[in-house]
Amino acid sequence: IGMDPDSMVVPTGDLPTDFDLYALADLEGRMFRSNLNLRNQFINLELLRKQTELSRADRYPTVALNLGSSYASNRFQLEGIPAAAGSQINYYANFTLNYNLYNGRTVRRNIENAEVNTRIGQLNIAAMKQDMSYQLRNALELYEVRRQLLAVQEATLLIAERNLTIAETKYRNGTLNSLNFRDVQLV
Repeated sequence: IGMDPDSMVVPTGDLPTDFDLYALADLEGRMFRSNLNLRNQFINLELLRKQTELSRADRYPTVALNLGSSYASNRFQLEGIPAAAGSQINYYANFTLNYNLYNGRTVRRNIENAEVNTRIGQLNIAAMKQDMSYQLRNALELYEVRRQLLAVQEATLLIAERNLTIAETKYRNGTLNSLNFRDVQLV
């Protein structure tokens, strides 16, 4: 980070080699809970479901109640007659009941479109989950393979150290020549 890619990095200590084991189900649960894109898809799905409910509501009659008032003030004067003024306040209430008898199957088409959009939203979520699970499985398998490779390399290192110790003992005893000892050192 912030270094020249060609620069040499020298570790100052041992790297930790005790890696945790992970369960796929736990990782998937954490991934699904913390993924913002998936949360947004669930919110969008809920909005699509509400839209379906609103489209279905168009099949039923609607009732409306309107209340109001109006105020009017008048002043007039004729020649020879004193001025007259008046005001008037009108209150009203309207009650309306609407029922759609026929509109060219627009309501049915809107309901079908809303249901299709809801199903598409569900399929999008399922596809997103499946893709995320696939990527997580690949990452977990790669992690496990690398953990196993580390264990193999550690075992190989122990064997090489043991072979070097045996070769040093044989070299000191004179049963191994310097060329064979050098071959063991290089391995």
